[in-house]
Amino acid sequence: MRFSPRRSAASLLILSLLLAGAPQTLAQPQQTATPVDQGASKAQVRPWLYENSDVPIDAAWRFGTLSNGLRYAVRRNGVPPGQVSIRLRMDVGSLMERADEQGYAHYMEHLTMRGSRHVPDGESKRIWQRLGVTFGSDSNAQTTPTGTTYALDLPQATQATLGESLKILAGMMAEPNIVDSAVNAERAVVMAEKREGDGPQSRISDASRQHFFAGQPLAEHAPIGTVETLKAATAASMEAFHQRWYRPENAVIAISGDIDPALAEQLIKDNFASWTVPGKGAAIPDFGAPNPKLPATSVFVEPGVPVGLTMAWLRPWKPHADTIVYNQDKLTDMLALQIVSRRLEQAARTGGSFLQASVEQQDVSRSADGTFLSIIPSNDDWQKALHDVRAIVEDAKAAPPSQAEIDREYAQMDTALAIQVENASTEAGAKQATDLVSAVDIRETTVSPQAAVEIFRAGKPAMTPQKILVSTRRLFSAGVFRAMLVTSKVEPGLDQRLAAAVAAPVKAATNARLSDKPVTMDDLPKLGAPGTVVSRTAVGLPGMETISFSNGVKLTLFANDAEPEKVRINVRFGHGQQAFSPDKPVPSWAGGYALVASGIGKLGQRELDELTIGRRMGMEFSIDDDAFELQAVTRPADYKDQLRLFATKLAAPGWDPAPIGRVKTGAIVAYDAMSRAPDSVLGRDLNWLLHDKDVRYRTPSRAEIEGLTPEAFRATWAPVLASGPIEIQIFGHVQADDAIKAVAATVKRELDDGNEVAVVLSAMAGVTDQLVGYTAEAGGAHYSSECDAVLATGEQVTAGLVALSLQEMGIQARSWLGWQIPIRTDGVYGKARIEKIEIEALEQCLGAGEVPVVAGFQGLGPDGRITTLGRGGTDTTAVALAAALGAERCDIYTDVDGVYTSDPRIVAKARKLEKITYEEMLEMASLGAKVLQTRAVELAMKSGQRLHVRSSYSDAPGTLVVDEDEIVEQEIVSGIAYSRDEAKITLVQVADKPGVAAAIFGPLADASINVDMIVQNVSADGKTTDLTFTVAKGDLERAVETVESNKKKLQYKNLISDSDVVKVSVIGVGMRSHAGVAQRMFKALAEKGINIQVISTSEIKVSVLIAEEYTELALRALHSAYGLDVE
Repeated sequence: MRFSPRRSAASLLILSLLLAGAPQTLAQPQQTATPVDQGASKAQVRPWLYENSDVPIDAAWRFGTLSNGLRYAVRRNGVPPGQVSIRLRMDVGSLMERADEQGYAHYMEHLTMRGSRHVPDGESKRIWQRLGVTFGSDSNAQTTPTGTTYALDLPQATQATLGESLKILAGMMAEPNIVDSAVNAERAVVMAEKREGDGPQSRISDASRQHFFAGQPLAEHAPIGTVETLKAATAASMEAFHQRWYRPENAVIAISGDIDPALAEQLIKDNFASWTVPGKGAAIPDFGAPNPKLPATSVFVEPGVPVGLTMAWLRPWKPHADTIVYNQDKLTDMLALQIVSRRLEQAARTGGSFLQASVEQQDVSRSADGTFLSIIPSNDDWQKALHDVRAIVEDAKAAPPSQAEIDREYAQMDTALAIQVENASTEAGAKQATDLVSAVDIRETTVSPQAAVEIFRAGKPAMTPQKILVSTRRLFSAGVFRAMLVTSKVEPGLDQRLAAAVAAPVKAATNARLSDKPVTMDDLPKLGAPGTVVSRTAVGLPGMETISFSNGVKLTLFANDAEPEKVRINVRFGHGQQAFSPDKPVPSWAGGYALVASGIGKLGQRELDELTIGRRMGMEFSIDDDAFELQAVTRPADYKDQLRLFATKLAAPGWDPAPIGRVKTGAIVAYDAMSRAPDSVLGRDLNWLLHDKDVRYRTPSRAEIEGLTPEAFRATWAPVLASGPIEIQIFGHVQADDAIKAVAATVKRELDDGNEVAVVLSAMAGVTDQLVGYTAEAGGAHYSSECDAVLATGEQVTAGLVALSLQEMGIQARSWLGWQIPIRTDGVYGKARIEKIEIEALEQCLGAGEVPVVAGFQGLGPDGRITTLGRGGTDTTAVALAAALGAERCDIYTDVDGVYTSDPRIVAKARKLEKITYEEMLEMASLGAKVLQTRAVELAMKSGQRLHVRSSYSDAPGTLVVDEDEIVEQEIVSGIAYSRDEAKITLVQVADKPGVAAAIFGPLADASINVDMIVQNVSADGKTTDLTFTVAKGDLERAVETVESNKKKLQYKNLISDSDVVKVSVIGVGMRSHAGVAQRMFKALAEKGINIQVISTSEIKVSVLIAEEYTELALRALHSAYGLDVE
């Protein structure tokens, strides 16, 4: 049997990505052999796979042996539907080659794929391609030291296509085209593979194999072979090798797929039963045993790789009866090593002498049963790292672990095995077929997931502290000891220093053991009151829906049991790469590891590991172009707590500095490794170059890595975690209503507890646009009473739903529509202005302890008809209502956490303003800042109503919009704004005489086209001049048409339009009392080579029109010039 429990949360995933040049382990990780139990009612009599074993037979497999000795196993599996997966394993690998045949097993793999007696040379691939097979993903072959495996996945297989495929495979095995032309053609391919594979990793792999298995065939038999033996290969020598090893008694076929097992079995018999080979095949050679007389230590120098150490305790590999007791003992060994690995990981997290250390047991190519311990030092002091790791191992050998440590790792392994049971019905047939032939390779069995977990649990009583101690001592003592140091530097005496370091006595570490303090979900930071559902809409596939919550959070839910006991959760928030500047580096590169590892609240990564022990919970972080994302795959029993884990991560992130030190060390090691060879430098910089040198896609420089501080990391990421919008995606085995409640429980309701609160709501996202579309289809005029009656329904729905949700939570609430209050407006439909709010009914509502939920955007006209307030109408309603009620403040909730000195997505050093004046906010709003609408700000300024701009997704304080007198120390400049909604029109050689300007701008006004900036050149001759003005980009086409229709009257020579412009503005009430503000602006732009096309000014702002391509450069230059950068 083969087990592969889930690794602990100890894995430092970022390092596995960064350290591409680090030494690798000696064998590929094993996959779990756990085929699905399809519920067969009766187990077969011990088939060939289970000889000498007492483990339960996986009755889903149908086993058989042909008269020629070929063994097979077939089963039904409908994952994915229609696919049939075939694995054909030949018991021949590089260890079966003679000295002059090195590389022949791999060479033969190539030759067999070319063709056979059934298929002309080179045609087999073409035939499979016609059957829908893609080579590389659906079809390939692999040669290892102990076997050659052919893999074929047939999509939408039928009896005919499966039969044809097996016929081709049978011909490939029995009678491949081994002729001189094929041998010569394939020699070039194999030699090219060898050349292309020759690099740092292959050289390290060869050196490791030669050292650790010195004296055994494995040391000198790489599957790729040698140049000499490959060049000497002939058709005759390859034919002789084929006759010895490609025999039916050495073949095993496993088929798992969407087909009747009886049919698959018959097709195997039809195509392979006639395969015979005269004579007697070769016996499996002796693979030897570790030789204690050969050197114990070795140093290998490979330029460009980080320092790495591997220690191994090697025991002879021996065939064994794959019994239940044997497997329980093996599981005990695994548990012992998990305890040591967790202690090593905890030590690495604290910022010690080693960046990473891990230990595992491997059965390597039937040549050794080894314990391998790999170390990546934090710096060049590998001796200190080696000493500290050995001290932790010595401590593990000195005394048994605590029962709490055993229980912790037992729970982790038990959960991993239980998850395989839960997911058994969705396990792919390709994996099942691969697992079976892999078990054959190491002479073991395969069992159902249920049998695996039962064997494990039955062995628990024997997993005592004393038995774990015995296992630990054997794993780290018995056998032949070897150690290898890989370094990039040639240093005299390294061999002697390594030998001395591994031989030096080491005292057991005194602080390696983990505390037994339990951690529960109650230790996470508390969340606010549950959120409220305001809408629930079916979308996309049947059963998929979107749910909107009162604070703007969106949930996409697809409750289904396609994957039983599996729930996928993604939490997308903020704006991803778009949140960062394309030319100002930020430590986004450190987020993948450090954000997760920095903990939640007061809980560090160690406590979070403890929290998730025995559960299917986790946390992965990634950055998309348009959003940041937290991801996890969980299960029905755990998904509610998984949601809570994500919610607390966003609401109350921890900022443990230790992960920053560790990620810096790992990144420096990786950077140095990537900077020493041309191919690695290209790999380091290629993504950056492909993105036009956008720093968001660049590997950070060494100086940037070294300069990262915990404070700078927090300054970058704290606003990100608090940013919106937030979208939660839940797909999987959940009950829809329960999932919605679970999300609501993690969404904080932004109401001030203890205060009287009135709520003003807008329509749900996209609803107003949808209603506008309805009115257009009906042929209604855009601004009419009937259109307003339709458009107002969006807010009415939202108000009613929120009131219902509040009532469901036990909060007294009722909805109010504009005409019910009433909010009295003028009669301009579509753009009505509020004239009066009669608040008596609302005051009675508040006095009775009810929460009034008011539909924004609407009022009651003089004729008693519903009116709407136009763009930003809900903000306007909220401000007007707050002023009428005499509210302490009006909180405006948005997807940003306040007003910044500039757009933080462009200006990385932009800072959030604590306060801003009405006038400054009004200018920012009019100049493109989308935080507030101008009408709402105008009304607040007129009424003196304090506004609080804050995030719907965070408790963090936002920005107060107040009267100028409230700000004691006023900034000269409070912000830099920009608007891309600008277009420029220049009329060349216009008549310079009275009335021309009126003739130009009068028709524009009649066409409802607003003109912003205007500049007229001084006429040199007093006859003609040039006149430039700007309009909204959306009005450019109409403006040009309007002006050109009056060309004869205006008598201009030419019209030039340009939409690739942007308006940049410097804003601040301090301008009133300070000179030189405009001069500083012009100087800063000039220093960056940015030309100013148009200038306009007011009492508290200076605006310039520039080419759009310079927008970001201008914003950052001005932000720095006025001293607005956050330090």
